Amino acid sequence: MATQEERREAVLAYFRGFVAALEEPHVEVRLTQEAEREFHIDLRGIEALRDADAATLRSLGYLAEIAVRRRLGEVVHVHLDVNSRRERRAEELRRRAREWATEALRRGEPLELEPMEPYERKAIHEALGEDPRVRTYSKGRGKNRRVIIEPLSGALAPGEDELPVRPAEVGPHDDEGHEQEDR
Repeated sequence: MATQEERREAVLAYFRGFVAALEEPHVEVRLTQEAEREFHIDLRGIEALRDADAATLRSLGYLAEIAVRRRLGEVVHVHLDVNSRRERRAEELRRRAREWATEALRRGEPLELEPMEPYERKAIHEALGEDPRVRTYSKGRGKNRRVIIEPLSGALAPGEDELPVRPAEVGPHDDEGHEQEDR
């Protein structure tokens, strides 16, 4: 069994080689560990992947997982980001979650959001997780999985126009610790 340091080094080595193959010398490879065998890589300053979509980044992360498994004989999970785009998107969604919850409360009925990536859904769940006026859950499967924001109190009280602002943090796993439904 590999040590945690060996896992970290194997993931870093893969992405350093990847960046070298692209001949982009000014790219910074940032690794953060999200769990024992789960790593987040942020390639800062990379031009070749500047416009890469989520599916491309997932595929490149999967290739890294295969390379590390061959090298160490162990499974790891790699989440790839480019220029902190994932972090900025999660922050944007945390801000918008309050707006969406306010809309659901104004309507007095559940608000169904567009399909999202797991980390995006998690950001919304966490942003609204402690508000007693709404509950969030995920619905659907695969690429069609989306967040539902359901008002618990029916509607906003007269003069109440928005939800309170609370800091929230996003973790790496999809919807953990939050009620989920598949309909």
